[in-house]
Amino acid sequence: MLTSVEQIISEKKYPKIIFLFGEEEFLMEEAYEKLLSYLLAGNKSYSEFEMKDGDIDSLNDIISSCNIFPFISKRRVVTVNNFDKFFVGRVSKKTEQSSPIASYLKSPQDTTGINSKSKC
Repeated sequence: MLTSVEQIISEKKYPKIIFLFGEEEFLMEEAYEKLLSYLLAGNKSYSEFEMKDGDIDSLNDIISSCNIFPFISKRRVVTVNNFDKFFVGRVSKKTEQSSPIASYLKSPQDTTGINSKSKC
């Protein structure tokens, strides 16, 4: 995972959505911190950074935050901890296609990067 994050940073290719997951919590945290420090470099006020949590925030609240346009910089960064909480249980194809997150993932905001980390 850390190699993939370092590759994103070195190649300066910014995917709109990055999912960090795995069993090694230390490696996940290291990759997360490295990615955040790179994405937020130069943004001294952190005005374009928002942290959400799947245990606390609703899916609609998270999507709403992701749809906000940046005010000062070129991009916003939204991190979502415990994102996997939204995918517990069985889901039918019809429900999956009409879910708010499925709609957002099909066409994510160009100016918002989402980083999600979940322990597997």
